Amino acid sequence: RWYPGQSWKPTRARFGDPSPWVSSAGTGTSLLDVAPPLVEGFAVLRDWHYLAPKERVDGWEYAVTPGNNNFRDTQTKTTFVRRRLWCRVLATPSAVSGGGGGGEFATTPLESS
Repeated sequence: RWYPGQSWKPTRARFGDPSPWVSSAGTGTSLLDVAPPLVEGFAVLRDWHYLAPKERVDGWEYAVTPGNNNFRDTQTKTTFVRRRLWCRVLATPSAVSGGGGGGEFATTPLESS
């Protein structure tokens, strides 16, 4: 949460902020608390990393409130919360070895604030 005249600080339950980490599986205080387990038969091609388009090198998106889903690429005077979307890239073993028959895919992104 952004505190005007100060800086970014951890979320606080008294403001109704969500946990620092959120996924479709629930909430937690670290990435490992909310990360889905590795799907059997798949290998990790690229471990957890935040998605950062060229416009947002640091990966942060900004909004007025946590429940607002109207996140923007840039911080303004009225944006008080931020998030990053995280993912890991998985593939079947045959795709990793180049044997064909397997496709690469990314897991459902996780959100951190």
